[in-house]
Amino acid sequence: MSKTQVLLVEGKGDKFVIEKLRDEVALLPRNFEILVKDSVDTLIESISAEIVTNKDTIGILVDADENVQSRWVAIKNRLSKKYSVPDSLPIGGLIIEDNSKKVGVWIMPNNELKGMLEDFIAMMVPEGDLLMPIVDETLTHIEDQKLNLYRETHKSKARIRTWLAWQEDPEASMGTAISKRILETDQEICQRFVEWLKKLFEG
Repeated sequence: MSKTQVLLVEGKGDKFVIEKLRDEVALLPRNFEILVKDSVDTLIESISAEIVTNKDTIGILVDADENVQSRWVAIKNRLSKKYSVPDSLPIGGLIIEDNSKKVGVWIMPNNELKGMLEDFIAMMVPEGDLLMPIVDETLTHIEDQKLNLYRETHKSKARIRTWLAWQEDPEASMGTAISKRILETDQEICQRFVEWLKKLFEG
């Protein structure tokens, strides 16, 4: 009988990026469903219910936002009701195996820093890229002039979307940029995330 394997994500944008990454990386497993929970709070609240279902594998993918440690504590508190969970989130992502069930956790961007999916995507910009420094200078300039309308917490979104808008296809989304290889999936952060997915859904 085939396994029931799911990856819980915050929003549709996360789902689209993971789908494109799964399509692009040949060795990445395709045997898991991506479930959108619509918000990080809803996702975290659902963990206790999800881990007692008959699903064989459950992956949890959330943004750190302003504080990776507080995000980890919120997840750990729910997992620890059923599993033995380490105090600190491993840099390579968490994977818990309990008899036939596996549970995994990855906090964007890299299990260490505050931030979100957009910060992870920015880490996939090709090395030596000449546009990103100009993006950073531009954002700093408009912030100094108090012209920015985005909140500081959303600067990562403004940063990567500005960079994408300056590519050959200005309408490319983050997921499309992966498919078109505007972003590089062989960057270290992406490879580490791919390894976590492989171990969780294949290992």
